[in-house]
Amino acid sequence: MKDVLRIERAPWQDLNLPRNIYDVVARTANEYPDKVAFNHIRKVDVGGEPKTTTYKELLELITSSANLLYSQGIRQGDVVSLFMPVIPEALIAFWAAQTAGVGNPVNAFLEIDHLTGILEAADTKAIIFAHPSLDADAWGKVQEVRKKLPDITLIQVGGYEAIDDDVVLWRSGVESEPTDHLKMEHTSGPEDITACFHTGGTTGVPKLAGLTPVGQIIQAHNLGSLYGRGPEDARIIGAPMFHVGGPICFGLVAVMHGESILFVGTRGYRDPQLVAELFRFVERFGLSELGIVPATWSALLNNDTTDIDLSTMKVASTGGALMPAGVAKAVKEKFDITCADVWGMTDAHGIAAGNPPGNVKPESIGIRLPYMELRCVELDENDEVLCDCETDKIGTIIVRGPQVFKGYLTGESAWVDGDWFNTGDLARIDSDGYIFLTGRSKDLIIRAGHNIDPALIEDALAEHEAVELAAAVGRPDAKVGEMPIAYVQIRKGFDCSEQELLTFLEGRIAERAAFPKAIYIIDEMPVTAVHKIFKPELRRDAIERALKMVLSECFSERATVEVDANADKTKGTVVDIRLMPIGHQLSGELLAEAGEILAGYSLHCNIKIN
Repeated sequence: MKDVLRIERAPWQDLNLPRNIYDVVARTANEYPDKVAFNHIRKVDVGGEPKTTTYKELLELITSSANLLYSQGIRQGDVVSLFMPVIPEALIAFWAAQTAGVGNPVNAFLEIDHLTGILEAADTKAIIFAHPSLDADAWGKVQEVRKKLPDITLIQVGGYEAIDDDVVLWRSGVESEPTDHLKMEHTSGPEDITACFHTGGTTGVPKLAGLTPVGQIIQAHNLGSLYGRGPEDARIIGAPMFHVGGPICFGLVAVMHGESILFVGTRGYRDPQLVAELFRFVERFGLSELGIVPATWSALLNNDTTDIDLSTMKVASTGGALMPAGVAKAVKEKFDITCADVWGMTDAHGIAAGNPPGNVKPESIGIRLPYMELRCVELDENDEVLCDCETDKIGTIIVRGPQVFKGYLTGESAWVDGDWFNTGDLARIDSDGYIFLTGRSKDLIIRAGHNIDPALIEDALAEHEAVELAAAVGRPDAKVGEMPIAYVQIRKGFDCSEQELLTFLEGRIAERAAFPKAIYIIDEMPVTAVHKIFKPELRRDAIERALKMVLSECFSERATVEVDANADKTKGTVVDIRLMPIGHQLSGELLAEAGEILAGYSLHCNIKIN
């Protein structure tokens, strides 16, 4: 924290930062014109020949792409939505859109009604999408969208011919535009909204977070400072381009500091072949950083690295969910890599806190980044701040600063105590300023770094005539962090099974990842004194069910299992597990085996033999 406070002695306005995203690229291109900005291997082939793009070429491509958008009628404030896979053109299109108007990366895997809702909420003027040779699903979604929004301009990336008569071909359009200057007289200022990202809404309706150049640029500046990035470094992007992690936390950070970026294939880390070969790409391209969600780190433990040189690796980070202590330990033992947890959100333009290299505290998300004011507070039921929490006391994290967004374009309120943003995350802060997450006051379910709005499930269940109350929570999962499940209270006089409800939900959930893995019918839904559903009790029940299931399956006839999850003042939740051996089982072996299984969960567990 001393370093953070030292940096903050100078106001962020004195950092001589670029004015906007276009200026970030221009500044790096002027300093390192011939350095490789992008390497792209079209298929997952470690020996494949990459297509390279220098920083000079990158600036020219963004210039001509922004000019193409201007020629298509895009002006400052007009939204260009992007349906793009994990390829260099995704970054080029995003930054060009921010130069001419507003870039809106969208998850094309969403169901069509949800997708159309995002585009309508953003008042989309144009869509940039990938040819089927790059993304098999995008064109089909665009055709469905076009039925409901027929006036949107369509621009196709990839392919040598336009896929339809009214589609603009990006390739030929860019070639006809100037590369040495922008057509528009005025480009965006630091405080203008030039990007928006969709997040889950409280009623299943998408929320759009409006992001600014200054927020993105301070994010890039901070992460470069935190991890000591420079032109000698290289990284791979495997995160999706519709999440701030891909284009901002990895893409913009790298370009601002003159790094080289590697793209492999088109699917990023969703391609299991890339995950299987990832360390070989680290060796070949001398990658110095890997930023991966815990589920992917867990999958990497299956890789054999005995003949692979990983000496160029300087930084290994993980976010989207807390890294289970057991996975972090296994990664350290197998690869000699220390994973540093980071924490952030779309609303903060990416990462808001992180563990500095060499000063990692296990199970902590680190310290706040410079210029990111952060408090741990106690809130009442109306989200009014009662007081700031003492050291190591659990409270809600609230933040403010130039890296915090300006608000939701769709109008939802998110502010407390004036201009502080309520993150909804529960945590405690120790005497060194390190933050330890303990839970969430808001309802998001996080599956492999993907935020799922419980309302998507709850609203769909509420349509069933037999459902009186429904609540969705996350069930702990060793592979992806959490899986969505639901609890249901049935109306009096109705009869309904859990399987019937699951069948009813088919086709009613906008996100495939949000479809519940289980539904539990309970006699009475837990509620607060003001009759709000009390989800902490349901989350503890979900923990108990998940751990009892996995342990009982493991021990089968060797031991019976009891699991009891309880609230804890400093750790959030503590799980007490009792193993009762059957016959002449060795207690030590049972304890060791249980400990190995539970190491994959981000939970505080106490195991006892009865």
